[in-house]
Amino acid sequence: MKFFITIFFLSILLIGGCKEESFFTTINPPILEIRFKTKTSEYLPTYSLHRHLFLNNISSIFAFRENESFIEIFSDVKATARSNSAIDVLDKKCLDSSLIIGQGYVPITSFSRLEINIVPVVFSFFNGIGNNLIAVNDIRGDNTSVLIPANIQTYEGKKTIVTCEFDLDNSLQRTISQGVDVLEVTPQFRISSIRVE
Repeated sequence: MKFFITIFFLSILLIGGCKEESFFTTINPPILEIRFKTKTSEYLPTYSLHRHLFLNNISSIFAFRENESFIEIFSDVKATARSNSAIDVLDKKCLDSSLIIGQGYVPITSFSRLEINIVPVVFSFFNGIGNNLIAVNDIRGDNTSVLIPANIQTYEGKKTIVTCEFDLDNSLQRTISQGVDVLEVTPQFRISSIRVE
């Protein structure tokens, strides 16, 4: 049964466009899990941070080797594709790094970077009474992929959990356009932790 599952996911990865010709040399392949963490803001008080709303769409996550071969990481190990998923980066799960944004079977190998396609959608600011919508402007243009350097190792039968930290303060710049507040966005990430279970 395990052998059948391995062959099934191997075929999915090949269809997904990975440059590798073969992946698994074990019937108990590793799992790579990607978690999202929002770095505490210096400008938005921690006690009210989750009362704001900052939605972002994540459309793809890729893990790259040094030789530029890659594997796409879907939402969980059972998924065969990823649809655009909106997450609130100010949600409590993001603040405590418990939000899983990707999970998949991978070979026993090392990855040198992650690539996350993330697009800001809307920001809602809590003013103490209610929420006000603030326009967001992604100043990156058409290229919405964020490259995150990493040193990730996977092991047979183990789960490697990688936490990607979103630097809220360095990703946002408040501007005024025609008398209206606008947040210019350039997402900034780093790998804050890697652990194996």
